Amino acid sequence: MKQLRTLLLILLLPLGLFAQDECTSSTAITYLHGNEIRAAINNNGAIFNEGGGDGAFLVPYNGALTPTTIFTSGLWMGGLDPGGNLKLTSTTYTSGGEGLAAGPYDAELGADLESCSNWDRVFTVHNYDIFAHLDDFNDNGTVDSPIEAIYGWPGRGNPYFFDIYGFELPDLIYGLAPFFDQNGNGMYDPDQGDYPFIPQSEAIPAQITFSIFNDASNLPEFGANPLSLEVHLTTWSYFCQGDDPLDRTLFTSHKLISKAFEPVDSTVVGFFIDSDLGCFTDDYAGTAPDINTVYSYNADLIDGENGTNCQAGILTYGENPPVQAVTVLNHELYKSMTFNNSGVGNPNPGTTDPQQGIEAYRYLNGEWRDGTPLTEGGTGYNPGGGTPSDYIFSGDPNNPGEWSMLDENLIPLDSRQLFSVEVGTWQPGAIFELDLAWSFHQDENLDHIQTINLMKDNVEEIQEDYDNQFQNACILAPVCTIDCVWSGDTNNDGIANHEDLLPIGTAQGATGPIRDGLINWAPYTGLDWSANLPGGFNAKHIDANADGDVTQTDIAQIELHYGLITPSYEMPDPVYPEGPELYWEPALTTSSFDNLEGGQNVFARLLANPTPDLYGVAFTIELDEDYFSNLSIFLIGDCDGDCWIVDKEQITPSIPGTLEYDIAITKNQGAGDLADFLEVLVSTTLQAEFNDPLPSNTTGFRLRNLRGIDASGNDLTIGATEPILTIPEITVVNSTTETAIDASTISIFPNPNPGRFQAKSELYPIEAWALYSIDGVRITGGMAQNAFQQAVNIPNATPGVYLLEVRTAAGRSMHKIVCE
Repeated sequence: MKQLRTLLLILLLPLGLFAQDECTSSTAITYLHGNEIRAAINNNGAIFNEGGGDGAFLVPYNGALTPTTIFTSGLWMGGLDPGGNLKLTSTTYTSGGEGLAAGPYDAELGADLESCSNWDRVFTVHNYDIFAHLDDFNDNGTVDSPIEAIYGWPGRGNPYFFDIYGFELPDLIYGLAPFFDQNGNGMYDPDQGDYPFIPQSEAIPAQITFSIFNDASNLPEFGANPLSLEVHLTTWSYFCQGDDPLDRTLFTSHKLISKAFEPVDSTVVGFFIDSDLGCFTDDYAGTAPDINTVYSYNADLIDGENGTNCQAGILTYGENPPVQAVTVLNHELYKSMTFNNSGVGNPNPGTTDPQQGIEAYRYLNGEWRDGTPLTEGGTGYNPGGGTPSDYIFSGDPNNPGEWSMLDENLIPLDSRQLFSVEVGTWQPGAIFELDLAWSFHQDENLDHIQTINLMKDNVEEIQEDYDNQFQNACILAPVCTIDCVWSGDTNNDGIANHEDLLPIGTAQGATGPIRDGLINWAPYTGLDWSANLPGGFNAKHIDANADGDVTQTDIAQIELHYGLITPSYEMPDPVYPEGPELYWEPALTTSSFDNLEGGQNVFARLLANPTPDLYGVAFTIELDEDYFSNLSIFLIGDCDGDCWIVDKEQITPSIPGTLEYDIAITKNQGAGDLADFLEVLVSTTLQAEFNDPLPSNTTGFRLRNLRGIDASGNDLTIGATEPILTIPEITVVNSTTETAIDASTISIFPNPNPGRFQAKSELYPIEAWALYSIDGVRITGGMAQNAFQQAVNIPNATPGVYLLEVRTAAGRSMHKIVCE
């Protein structure tokens, strides 16, 4: 079963049974959520998989309890070299690290670690960013407010890419990420009004993603030698006003580039699809060759037994189950096949998952695993007879007598689908583009078979839209620009984070107009509710899931969009209010904060004193990385339904050089004192070796931006006591005893800069760095882990003059930094 398979992979990974070069498979995931589909976009050849074995093609998305229609899908491509040897590149589940490597293909370096690390990302941009950029440029021909998603887009020649990401773009003659070229010079320059764009579309999609990966991996999936393949993947989606098939369609474009030194003959490219319509044991598969489409539909009227989970944890569609289709938009469908999970039911071994490269290549060419040709009738596996067929189950299930799983009354198994397109001879340097539409179809008035007719009509409309480059395909939903609702930013401060729990706690039970829009991270217009809140914003922002009610279910949208910001977001200045309301005490094996030693585990407990009117609190626990090496939080207060909590470890801290953990807690209506529920246990470890020199042999646990509110949402003045941790073994070295090094051995670029720059040491690795204001106040800093180059972000990119201190084994140097 799928849960068992995933569990086994999770258990085996720590044992090293899949140990490999960390470069061999990309791990990056970004979610394409521009319409009613929320789908995981991977950068390793597979798509729609969250990496832990969970499918992520959720549609129609309405929150965490949305079923998925696709468990995973993966690119397959194979052919024969001049000696007749098989070359095959493929991905299926990638849970064991079998996916493709991130970045462009390099014949000399192969899967180079540095390149893989740099490119282990999926770039994304939304239409509201593009429209804001164009409005800014068209206003006076100058971009006054650069947007990082636009300026960091990996278009060929982007002069700002290195400043944002710290590595250079390759100059590939076949291009990088697609863009609209205002002056037609072939180079991407957002200062000249260039912007991310889809060449297949004259309309700007709601969201676009782009990534690059290659098959220079040392872990081929089926044991065959790879093709020497580089892939540029672009995905996009549209959101229309009214009901339109585009609202439930996702588009992918795979640009396949041969990096081989010799031609590959009989080349075929296709996609493996583990299509699970909710419950994965009651699905049928079909092919509609006349519209170049493969599809999955439910075997009966109800998805899952009585509309409930078919197994624990698996969500189903219940009545009126949908149809999931995949359409080849720019080529003719060559072959389509199915094969079965051998662990479900008792399928014929010749029809099960391939185990060797030749078996996978046979499936791509419309043959079964053992070489038996596909023929009409039954399952399509008919050794010794039958009418040959290019397409599995090519009849219409609505028409009795036509070849379909329904008409054959087959027992549903856990089937996978595979379709392919013929490439032929693939020459070195050749480019082949494959554009697909992944569309979802459902109607509450249609049953599982009638919906197939709906699918066919919708696919024809989608194909026509594609052929016409989406000109007037639909009336695109307008982008809100004034007092917009962002799902999850309930306090309207420009970011979805822990503080957004507090308005939900104080406004729980409030009702208002249902918002007409999605619950993805995008600006939407919402009708004002009757109540304005103490922060000066309307209560419509609190309704994160757009259902017209403020309930605990709105918290899920905070967690879904955690850390995402709006274009207008400005990071608040760090504040550390002092007061008696919250306090620290040693815990567990730590009896005192005095006389601590390097490498020691430290435990502390954060508690609250009884405070009248305190209804909710939010804060960030902050530790200095110069002193601490990890931070773990355990919320041990017992809510028992009387309080709600949002907590999140910040893997990328908002203040560099710190360890951070966000926590918010709010009472439920009618609960007792908040102090009864607020109890946080902190576990951390002092650095085993301190990065001398340090400014002090004492440090502490700090609560940043501590905020308390009353039951009406008004701010209360509260603070916390900061414990002083003493580490006597640290030698405090002041500036008079440090050795100054020649500043010319450290280069700073760019300088002046837009708020991001690099410090590079020519002689010794950088051990530590710190950024100060011109009057000597430390702003940020940290250890550099002995790297020769350190990227520095100036908080909020505030213009001004700064001082950068760089420390190496030879000593320290000071540098003047100008932020423009």
